[in-house]
Amino acid sequence: MAQNAWDRVTARGQIGEKPVLEMRESCERCKTPFPMDSIDAMICRYECTFCEPCVSGPLNGHCPNCGGNLQPRPKRVQK
Repeated sequence: MAQNAWDRVTARGQIGEKPVLEMRESCERCKTPFPMDSIDAMICRYECTFCEPCVSGPLNGHCPNCGGNLQPRPKRVQK
């Protein structure tokens, strides 16, 4: 049975698991914590995580690590 790419590769490069976001708990720049339902968390394609005030201010919408655009991160679901 053929597997699709999402079944073969994960965010950590392991085979057979679905990729998931790391969902970091605070801004990498100012250390502001993100509650479970935060709408202020912004991520780049490598999951670097920053708060909205840092993104709209000093970071000017770009990740300082990779230079990519920062987009709203999905909300975390409490288990």
